Amino acid sequence: MYKKIKTQLLTRLSIIVSVAVLFVGSFAVPFVSSTRMALSQSASDLRNQSNNLQAQIDANKATAEGLTVEVNTLQGKIAELDEDINTTQGKISETEQKIAVLRDDLIKTEAELERQKGILRSNLKQLYKTTGATSVELIFASDDFSSFINEQEYLDELKNGVKSSLDNMIVLKKDLEAKKAEQEVLQQGLELRKKDLEDSRIERSSLLTQTQGEEVKYQAIVADLQAQQKEINRKISALSTSINYAGTGSYPWANVAEGYWTPLADFGSDPWSMGYRQCVSYTAWKVASTGRYMPRDWNNGAGNAINWPRNAREIGIPVDQTPQPGDIAILMIGYYGHAMYVEDVYSNGTMRISQYNLNWDGRYSEMTMASYRSDMYFIHFPY
Repeated sequence: MYKKIKTQLLTRLSIIVSVAVLFVGSFAVPFVSSTRMALSQSASDLRNQSNNLQAQIDANKATAEGLTVEVNTLQGKIAELDEDINTTQGKISETEQKIAVLRDDLIKTEAELERQKGILRSNLKQLYKTTGATSVELIFASDDFSSFINEQEYLDELKNGVKSSLDNMIVLKKDLEAKKAEQEVLQQGLELRKKDLEDSRIERSSLLTQTQGEEVKYQAIVADLQAQQKEINRKISALSTSINYAGTGSYPWANVAEGYWTPLADFGSDPWSMGYRQCVSYTAWKVASTGRYMPRDWNNGAGNAINWPRNAREIGIPVDQTPQPGDIAILMIGYYGHAMYVEDVYSNGTMRISQYNLNWDGRYSEMTMASYRSDMYFIHFPY
């Protein structure tokens, strides 16, 4: 009886364990799947946030750059106004000097005119005294007729000379007065122009101060957005896995002893004029080995990884920040930058890359890393 009960209990326990295993097993895969989904969703959300921040950064940068251009324009205009004000002030000073000279000339002319008037009055008195007698009396008073004629002619010449001199002085005075009036009108015009220029300068200076304030504000916005993006990129980078230094990646110059850290003048280089076992040499070979066009003239500094995005754009090769398998990823860091080959792109916001010379050691390595960084660009070499 006891043995029968024991057998029944063991049978029931076996059934319960089997059901429990089946029950747990039915939820094991969905749990793992949901974890991966959460990771993917998290990376996707982070990347979207980073992309949105980048769009805001670009927009605010564009605004700040526009304001910088406006600031430079205003500063240039203010400098022009300062120059115009100084030039106008110089003309005003020159005009004031001319007016002062004309004023002195007028004083001298008026004095001379008064002197000439005095001479004319004296001559007229002499003429009156002389002509007060009759012609017959003058003839008898003279020693002879010839002396009478000479005296009359002298008096006429004297009278005409003084009158002519007086007329010239009057004309000169009128001319000086006209010139003085003209210079005074010019001075008034210059004073008005100077005032307009100074008013315009005050207005531009006020606008400059306001624009510089706006520029600083947008630059602060950009700095804040970049700080937010940096934190998001840090979180994305946390999804990366460790580096793997296995194999050579089939790179044909993997066993070249020198070249990856030494001047190219002393050691050989690949068909694209890039140093053996450098990151750019590996990625150039990788592009060519997959049947795509790899330019042979990206050397002499232009071959540095940091210059590849610009070089690619110049010959029409697409460059953006969205990775695809087969792309060349360029990290815009340091003086040279770093080039990597994109082997695969994953849905969790990471990608697998292969590379050479990551740590300046000329070695091949692979790693999984975040597929988005604000300082990373992807070159889509066409097939």
